[in-house]
Amino acid sequence: MNRYRFTLRFFGVLLSLRYCTGFSQNAAPPANQEIAESFNNGHRKRDNQRVKPIPYVATSSTIEHGKALSDYIQKGDRVLELGTQLDASSDTILKAIGHEGHAVLVDVQRTDTNSGRSSQGTRNVEKFSSEASKGDQKNYDYVEIEQFQKWKTILDQYASSTDESFDIFVLDATAMLGNDLELTTLSVIMEFVTEMVTRRGTRPRAVLVKSKAMTSLSRRLVHAQRLFDGSTTVDLKSPSRDGRPYIVAGVGVEEYRRTIPHVMQNGDRALEVGCFSGTTTALVHEAAQPRGYCIGVDIGPKIIERAKREHPDMHFAVGDGRKSLELLRIQQASNQSAEQSRVSPLDGYDVVYADIGGLSGPDGTLES
Repeated sequence: MNRYRFTLRFFGVLLSLRYCTGFSQNAAPPANQEIAESFNNGHRKRDNQRVKPIPYVATSSTIEHGKALSDYIQKGDRVLELGTQLDASSDTILKAIGHEGHAVLVDVQRTDTNSGRSSQGTRNVEKFSSEASKGDQKNYDYVEIEQFQKWKTILDQYASSTDESFDIFVLDATAMLGNDLELTTLSVIMEFVTEMVTRRGTRPRAVLVKSKAMTSLSRRLVHAQRLFDGSTTVDLKSPSRDGRPYIVAGVGVEEYRRTIPHVMQNGDRALEVGCFSGTTTALVHEAAQPRGYCIGVDIGPKIIERAKREHPDMHFAVGDGRKSLELLRIQQASNQSAEQSRVSPLDGYDVVYADIGGLSGPDGTLES
């Protein structure tokens, strides 16, 4: 797959991760400053009757993470840090919230390794407590939990009501989860936000996550509107620097289809997951002509029958979008792809369009 790209249509809220970005050592990009300012006067305000999405800010290094903490955390904030190392990042949090704020610093209990050394890394609880409390009233609690899965007990203890909600959620993915995987990290973030909204009736102002995987994802994620107004310089018809797919996120059928000329080119091998009656599939197919094609896939047999009736010259198949091998076999079975493509039909797809509207979930983020 030489030019691997995803275009996603979301049924509900825009993917909040579109706000993720890396920070330079000197200053945050203007977009981050605007987001921070928009939340300064209260994160529950409405703009045009819509609640503003929560910014998920991803950083990949300690320096970037510290810069993000300084830019987003305000005096008086209540902050939850999962995966604390009681290091410079924790110190930055305490200085930013001041005497009026409170931080809950959480990590998993560390056990002795086979070598006899403690696996707690650089954490020194006594030293940190001594230095953080010099001349000041203690403005934090340090909590160790037996295992990562019990992190929600912290919410029951420290955020049991709206008055005790957290303004900022900080997560060190590797330190807390033991890995740095996109879906695992994103799942934890969304669980936290859901817990705060559904059980406590409040939302964090921002989520700050230290994760190389999430930073990579944020750099490849493009808001459809930025394609239309020319505010992004990303060339979606060329490979990304790391060879991983760009992801274009939009809301509604109109945005979804308007991305086609920005993404497709002659010769592309395309797939639409959740094709329904095949209208978008046909538009993508036309944009890939004369050397390329688009195959439509949907999980409903009756839906595929309808698509075949309305577009008899195109290829549609029943399939599950979550099973990549099945999608490759559909491509192999397509006489159309074998005839029109000058490469092996097993080489995969250059572009994948995915209509997430029919999937379960509040906004289709994890399904996407």
